[in-house]
Amino acid sequence: ARAARAHGASRFCLVTSGRRAAPGELERIARMLSAVREEGLLPCATLGLLGRQELRMLKGAGLDRYHHNLETSRLFFPRVCTTHTYAEKLRTVEAALAEGLTVCSGGLFGLGEGWDDRVEMALELRRLGVDSVPLNFLVPVEGTPLGGRAPLAAMEALRVVSLYRFLLPEKEVRVAGGRLQVLGEMGALLFMAGADGLLTGDCLTVSGRRPGDDLRLIEQYGMHLSQGGSHDHSHDQQGQGRDKAGGPPARHPAARGVAQAEDGRGEGPSGRKVGRHRRDVGP
Repeated sequence: ARAARAHGASRFCLVTSGRRAAPGELERIARMLSAVREEGLLPCATLGLLGRQELRMLKGAGLDRYHHNLETSRLFFPRVCTTHTYAEKLRTVEAALAEGLTVCSGGLFGLGEGWDDRVEMALELRRLGVDSVPLNFLVPVEGTPLGGRAPLAAMEALRVVSLYRFLLPEKEVRVAGGRLQVLGEMGALLFMAGADGLLTGDCLTVSGRRPGDDLRLIEQYGMHLSQGGSHDHSHDQQGQGRDKAGGPPARHPAARGVAQAEDGRGEGPSGRKVGRHRRDVGP
């Protein structure tokens, strides 16, 4: 956390693997959250399927934001996940909101879902009232159930971004995992498509763009690092001993004159402890 702060971060997130953090782990994580808060950083966490009592305890220890992706629509979800239900995911997000936490929740595209599924998830996120929406694109890995799928075409991925900006005009829409592999050189069009955040650097199972390259791209497009937002989440960083990101309630530059850029190592509840940090940028 101290290293994250030294790099200009204002948020630091703890991430665990599995369905949910065990009670003993939660007590340890609560102490970590308090320590992160004492370092002057906003703590956030990705700990799986938690209930209100557990989230209340973590909030009391200093937790500010909870991350829990819906991943896809309610109808399509059982085709890609059998370890837990969509209803359990919804209850977790609703519990975090009910406890007064800000919430980061989005999904993974390219699983074989249709446009109806994409619209349904966006409307569900709008109904829930989450604060931040990370968009991830599947990078098929050989030997996994979806290893044989073709990645989304770059133009289709950009249309996904535009769809979420259109349906969620007041939310933080961030492009995270799979950006380099799916978009390639068309990644520069993300801001024009409607994104106001990026994940940069290596992700969980694939490489990404180097943070310095993304920052130069941001500058090339006439943008600059923001000096903060209404919740003072201007520089976020995630990870257990590494980096992560969250950030201010920025809006797409066309709507509010703000964009965001993220860098680090991962997005979402994908398994091992990972990290990322984000810097917000404005025009």
